This record gives sequence, C-alpha cells and structure tokens, in this order.
Amino acid sequence: MLGRISATFFCGLLIFSSAGFPQGNKEPVILPSDEIFVDNLAITPLIFTENKGQWDSRVLFRARARGGTMWFTPGGVNYQFVREVAGIIKEDGANINTEQIDQEQNIECLMIRASFDGANPIPVVSGDNLLNYKCHYFLDNNPGNWQTDVRNFEGLIYQDIYPGIDLKYYGKGRQIEYDFLVSPEADISQIRIHYEGIKALYVNAAGELEVETDWGKVTELKPVVYQGEGTTRKKISAQYRIVSPNTFGFELGDDYDPARPAVIDPVIVYSTYLGGGVDDYVGDIVIDDSGYATLVGYTYSSDF
Repeated sequence: MLGRISATFFCGLLIFSSAGFPQGNKEPVILPSDEIFVDNLAITPLIFTENKGQWDSRVLFRARARGGTMWFTPGGVNYQFVREVAGIIKEDGANINTEQIDQEQNIECLMIRASFDGANPIPVVSGDNLLNYKCHYFLDNNPGNWQTDVRNFEGLIYQDIYPGIDLKYYGKGRQIEYDFLVSPEADISQIRIHYEGIKALYVNAAGELEVETDWGKVTELKPVVYQGEGTTRKKISAQYRIVSPNTFGFELGDDYDPARPAVIDPVIVYSTYLGGGVDDYVGDIVIDDSGYATLVGYTYSSDF
C-alpha cells in the first residue's frame, strides 16, 4: 500500500542518564554536541516502545530501524517503510527541492503486514527486558493528549501465538530478529506467516526467503534452528516451506527431536534503498545542564 503521509512529533528522550554524566558539584558536566548526539541516536540498538495512547489504539508496541518502522498489534506486525520523493514537478515542468516548500518533505510509504494464519487471535503480548530510560510524547497543545514515562524494552513476546509456541521479537544491532520458542511436542506445522502488500515470495538457491515488493526485496536469512543450551546446543536442519503465494512456514529435518524444546531463529534484512532513512527529521536539539536531550522535529512514523 503506497501513500503520502505527514505528521509532527516532539519527544524528549532521556538517553543521556545519570549513568553517563556526573551529578552534583563533583565535576562540570561536559555536554555532547548536537552532531555527536545525532550520531549516537542513529546507532542506538533497536528498541521496542509501548503504546500508552500516543499512537493508534490497535498498536501495542513500536520498533524503529533505519528507514523502517514496525508496528506490533495482537494480530501481527505492520512493517512501514518510507522514502523521499526526489522533487515536485511544477506546471512549467521545472523540478523544485521539496525541502524548500515550507521545509516539508514529500515521501512515499510502503506498508507490509505479517499476520499468523490460524494463530491465537488474542495473545498476551508483553515487553521483554525493560530498559532504563523512558520517552515523553507531547503531540499537540492539549496536555490531555500528552504521554509521559513511556517504557522501552529490548524485545517483546507473543505468548502462545500457537499452542505450545511463543513468538519473540528483538533487535540485533539495527536488524530485527524473531524467534519461535517451541515447547516439547508442539506442532511446528501450525506456524504459517502470511504477508500482505507484497508482490511475491520464494526461496532462493541459498535457502533464504525473498519477498518481492514494489520498492525492492526483503530477505529473511535461512532459518537457524537449535535444541539445547550452552555446550549441549545442537543445530537442527531446517528450511522454509511455501504454503501459498503469500504464506510460508518452516520444515525441520529428521534430526529434530519433538520431545525437546526448540528455537526457530530467522533474520529479516531489507536493503538500504527500501526505506531510505527519511522517516524522521530533527529540527533542533536542546541539551540541559544535566545532560538530558530534547528533540524537536517531525516524523512520518507517528501514526498507524
């Protein structure tokens, strides 16, 4: 689904906490420059932010990667990619820079939805590994719409997405990974992931799942499946299984022991041009005497 969207945000991020800056009168606070702050912000690990009312009520959590945003709902995940339109064609045919028009950018939005066929329609979804900083959202001039102390997590878990199977999402650097945590005797053939908003999907010669979109290709690396922990961990042979033109699952080899727990671990990779990193714009940064940073700007990923 393609479209053009525009929004505004104001988010105070308590990234530079007391752990990173001296307190009291012991030492003068050395504040980072705006450039250093933006550089650090760009390389922060993937985080999962809870929805306390700052987004559409269907959203439970949001995670953001470079050029992409993931919206987590009870029924699945919406992957939102944005990219900047090169320019606007005036009536006389001349190109003009979109940034010169009220300092706004024209962008396109691509949405891909992943849902789980036959899954629990109301799974319990909870954050995993609470982080030690929070976000504040001041979305308009009405304090009643402001949301403060919004928690962030390293990941999230869908409990019993299928009978005996949990689904865990987490970040590895700026990539998003998901694991199916399979209990003993659970039926792995239950797992069926359905994509909407794509052109095709297929398994390539390397065993990777390639998802064709209007903008390019999303790749899910060959699934890694293992049983056991630590020195007893054993890798299990596995491959993707195409169920229908837009749906896939997993097939495990004869070395899989259904009497033991298993972890299915794919990795989602999308190319740099699928998205493009223009979903947010920071117009100004203010860093106070304690080292806390407040960002002012606009985002194209603040709505669902």
